[in-house]
Amino acid sequence: MPADGSAAGPDAASHPVEVAVRHSGTALTEGTDVDYTVTVRNTTPDPMKHLQVSQMLSAAVQPAAISDGGRNTGTQVLWAIDLAAGQTRELHVAGHLGTRAQLAAARAQGIQVKQPHSDAAHHSADTLSSTACVQQGDTRKLLGCASDSGTVQVNPELAAAGHHAGSGGGIAEGWMWAGGAAAALGLLATAGTVLRRRGRSADAAGGAK
Repeated sequence: MPADGSAAGPDAASHPVEVAVRHSGTALTEGTDVDYTVTVRNTTPDPMKHLQVSQMLSAAVQPAAISDGGRNTGTQVLWAIDLAAGQTRELHVAGHLGTRAQLAAARAQGIQVKQPHSDAAHHSADTLSSTACVQQGDTRKLLGCASDSGTVQVNPELAAAGHHAGSGGGIAEGWMWAGGAAAALGLLATAGTVLRRRGRSADAAGGAK
């Protein structure tokens, strides 16, 4: 796994699009700002058009600014982009991270991003994770995914004010994950399986012709 905490999607080197996602800085602290960068690279000699980039965020993160015309749907951040041959683009989300109590509440509701190729035993209630994926917009073919995670540190100022377990409050309105979003996260968590199954289906269809 790269030192920045990002995890490449399944068999990333063999995919036409490489994806990486990382949070800024070396530490995550509750009640402070958090910035994410999603990097997408076209590894082919041909232009790629009508790509959809999606980033799943914990309900404890409230997006405040999104680059490149991206939009917050309430369950994810979406961008529509084109990539020239060999082009790399960076997409940014600036947001605010709630308290560790809010992060734990989000996880308790099943609102969490499971990272491909990660060991769930290494993830605690204080782990903040995010997954970004790229799809071909017109066919919805999944081209690649990547994840980022980090442990959220206690903010001494919030601790002194009593904004911890038992007084964390609810998760901000407008950034609640619905059941459908949770199901979508489950699908992205098994992105490798989806890709492999689609590949076999395509082979089978080709053999039947």
